[in-house]
Amino acid sequence: MRDFFDKIDEPGVYELTPEDYHGDCCSGPSISSSGLKVIAKDGPAVYWANSPYNPEAALRRRSAALEFGSASHLVILEPAEAERRLAVSKFKDFKTKAAQEWRDSERAAGRVAITAAEAASIKAMAAALDAHPLARRMLEAGRVEQSFVWRDGSGVWLKARPDFVPLQSGRWIVDYKTTADLGKFWNSALLDHRYDIQAALYHRALKELAGIEALGLLFIAQEKTPPFRIGLFPFKADDFVLWRRAKGDLARALAAFVHGIDRGQWPTGYENPVEPPEWISLKFEKEEQANV
Repeated sequence: MRDFFDKIDEPGVYELTPEDYHGDCCSGPSISSSGLKVIAKDGPAVYWANSPYNPEAALRRRSAALEFGSASHLVILEPAEAERRLAVSKFKDFKTKAAQEWRDSERAAGRVAITAAEAASIKAMAAALDAHPLARRMLEAGRVEQSFVWRDGSGVWLKARPDFVPLQSGRWIVDYKTTADLGKFWNSALLDHRYDIQAALYHRALKELAGIEALGLLFIAQEKTPPFRIGLFPFKADDFVLWRRAKGDLARALAAFVHGIDRGQWPTGYENPVEPPEWISLKFEKEEQANV
């Protein structure tokens, strides 16, 4: 990994540590899909409340779910890095003060702290993925966890860090996700987590910096409980309606970020009265007609 003493001031594909990538690594304001998804889903004010550019932002602790996801990514996508960065606790859980102090010290040192039970689950998940007839093959002949950094026409820097990028056009960008229920993945991905915006940004990054036109983003989703089922969910770049929605919301979120940085305005989205949606009136109207 490259250690940075100066901030990035040239577009390119970089080998960055997660800490460098998620930090303020560019010569000007920057944002990744994580921030853009928050703006699109919850509004600029929610993004600003935890923004690295907000001097009054609350310190956010990494959740157990996020830590588990990071650990599974390391084991499945970067096994060599897992040897260095994964810390397995001798404590059963992190409920005691001693366990929490150990966990926090490991995180401060740049490691991912998990319990022995979580480590065993992730090992079983990796074995299940290796046994899948297609999933592991989709993670071959490409590059893992590279950081794409470039300047948008607005002047701000954009960052993208796909799990896996192909080496040529006509192939898939691949992103590994853990989930509670494969049956609800698309609903969760498109509505709750806005992975479609992430897909649009990754696709743009690969085209602009590597000249590669990917087929879209293939999500490899895996459940976190036995039997650790795996599902493949392709978000196709030629799906006009869904891709148009993703690109439109990406552009609007980026514009809101630029506006906020330039003018210091981070609206909540609730500045004006909110009328009830039409579907509620239609629902009650149908119920009335059914009872007549």
